[in-house]
Amino acid sequence: MAATPLHSAKPMQAPTPRTRRPLDHGVTEIIMSQSEPPFALALPMLAHLSKSANDRWFTWVTRTPISKQFLAQQGFKLNNVRLVYAKDEEDAKWIFWEALNNGRSDVVVTSIDSLSANDLAALDAASQHGECRGLLLRTRD
Repeated sequence: MAATPLHSAKPMQAPTPRTRRPLDHGVTEIIMSQSEPPFALALPMLAHLSKSANDRWFTWVTRTPISKQFLAQQGFKLNNVRLVYAKDEEDAKWIFWEALNNGRSDVVVTSIDSLSANDLAALDAASQHGECRGLLLRTRD
């Protein structure tokens, strides 16, 4: 196989917002040590993701109130942010799955402590189906 010189290579085209490589979908677990406020280390990354959502939602499924004023101070693009409040962890799991699966979100974030391997597989499949990224934020003791 002959090497192709760099100067003769064709430029790559950027993917459209809904045309992503399969590796861009799926559920990623982020495990952090306990911090105040919770998940403070992840906030800059989440703010960046809210800005890259383009024509779809950045959905955050939470069981604790999050102020949009707080998110604005952290640099979130609020017109793409959708906060969904769950009453308990089981409710959060169902809402997370639905938001991943329905294709209206670019990124879906939540914090769920107890998930089985089957739960993770179902969530990952929903993320693939909805062509979005899922982020599970967790803290370790």
